[in-house]
Order: sequence, then C-alpha cells, then structure tokens
Amino acid sequence: MLPSSQIALFSTLLNISFAF
Repeated sequence: MLPSSQIALFSTLLNISFAF
C-alpha cells in the first residue's frame, strides 16, 4: 500500500505529463 504523499506525487507527475 502506497502512502498518500506517494499517490499525490504520482498524480502530479501524471498531470504534468498530460499537460505536455
């Protein structure tokens, strides 16, 4: 199970990837 911080970071990275 991943911590919330890890999930938030991953989500941010995905968001940036889709932004570009």
